[in-house]
Amino acid sequence: MRRFNLFRVWFILLLCFSGQVFAQGTQTSIRFIVIFPPRGAADQVARIIAQETSAILNTPILVENKAGASGMIGADFVARSKPDGKTFLIGGNGPTVLNQALFSKMPYDPEKSFTPVVGLAKSPLLMFVRKDLGVTNLKDFLELSRKKQPPLSMASAGIGNITHITGEYAAALMGFKINHIPFSGSAPAVTAVMGNNIDLMFDPLPSSMQQARNGLMIRLALMDDQRFPPLAQVPTLKESGFANMEISA
Repeated sequence: MRRFNLFRVWFILLLCFSGQVFAQGTQTSIRFIVIFPPRGAADQVARIIAQETSAILNTPILVENKAGASGMIGADFVARSKPDGKTFLIGGNGPTVLNQALFSKMPYDPEKSFTPVVGLAKSPLLMFVRKDLGVTNLKDFLELSRKKQPPLSMASAGIGNITHITGEYAAALMGFKINHIPFSGSAPAVTAVMGNNIDLMFDPLPSSMQQARNGLMIRLALMDDQRFPPLAQVPTLKESGFANMEISA
């Protein structure tokens, strides 16, 4: 399963903090702070990691969702927490990388407030549209989007999120305009597209693959250079002529 390694990565995380946890007793609780709402990609990964690691360590691991402000609410909470190695920030690179270019002021110092531990998972993004948009492939979508007035609406998991930046980049590269509608996370954004309230979204597979497999939206392309086996019928952007748009979260 290339680029979608959600399983057994708990072992790497275990190596990073098990010594401190065991030294303080097996009942020392650990907190995973997820910067997005439940059911999103980061939330799903965090809960898989928490469940398996908790069983191995015999230590409670609490997963808490603190969404909002482009991930800065959860990041600020972790930055202000006691630096005892028991509070972890789970999420994308928005709060620590992208937000520095988007916001003139942040409530924490991305370089000094956190200690990097490990990357947990990586997934290509799926490009999809609402079912009643009237297109079934990328070619038809581009023809529609380039003449659509007003521009198509695009959902994202928040300002500065990879789902937002990818959409803006794709629109600029492919030559169409969008009206960006930010949500507090992937789950509500995907729901809005499935409900035919938003036209378009680019989303990591963990939070949209099941809905895509069930046919709840029109899948246009996978932003990768190889097809993903569970969605083998979905072409890649490389196959569609956009080889320089391989983006993953």
